[in-house]
Amino acid sequence: MNNSVRIAYTLKRGDSLSRVAQTFETSVDRILQDNKHIKPNKWMSGDVLSIEPGSIHNVRRKSMQNNVITRKQLDLYNKMRRRWQDLIFYSREAAVSILEDLDSSDLAVDRMLKTAEGIADVFAPYYSDEIVDAITSLIEEHLAIAVNLATALANDEKEEYKRYEEAFYSNADDIAEALSSINENYDRETVKGLLYKHLGLYERMINNYKIKQYMNSMRDLQESYDQAMIIADALSGGIVKEFKPRFE
Repeated sequence: MNNSVRIAYTLKRGDSLSRVAQTFETSVDRILQDNKHIKPNKWMSGDVLSIEPGSIHNVRRKSMQNNVITRKQLDLYNKMRRRWQDLIFYSREAAVSILEDLDSSDLAVDRMLKTAEGIADVFAPYYSDEIVDAITSLIEEHLAIAVNLATALANDEKEEYKRYEEAFYSNADDIAEALSSINENYDRETVKGLLYKHLGLYERMINNYKIKQYMNSMRDLQESYDQAMIIADALSGGIVKEFKPRFE
């Protein structure tokens, strides 16, 4: 394999993983190994694959030039993905500990809240301390509301749940507005749509757990991971476009 180049390939209607693997002289197994968010028979048009081609000749085609990404770009994408994976994992850990009234709930919540700093730190090399602090605060608010939602659900407080649910989506609006104001590549409505789906999956996950639909809740968790990868890649892509010379 050529370790100096990777391809960011966007799956299209009519594609198949075997056809993509053949095009880039790699294997389906290697593609799946490098793209944990993709399942063999469960992917959608628009999903992005990170591919290490077996030969450089494919990426030298004019039609593929815009898909070549550097090692610096790949490092950013991977770092952002890891931070969002942490957010999903620890959000579920905190929610389950609250719903089960576990002694470890305070520890789980504290660890979850720290994921806000982790995500904001990815922005730190590119934006001012003031902007990074604002991103941190908004994500911390998002996570705090998630805790309050789980707590209201655990206590069967329907009115409180509704109030926090409204705050949840209002916070998503604030995040989308803040991001679109610092980077023209972050379309406010697009970011808002991604975040709304993320919130809906969290709500579905904790509600299914509450009614002991554990298998469905686990499926929601997997879908949450997949959605988080889409959010992470959108955020990384915006940074790369805004600061392109730094990724050459």
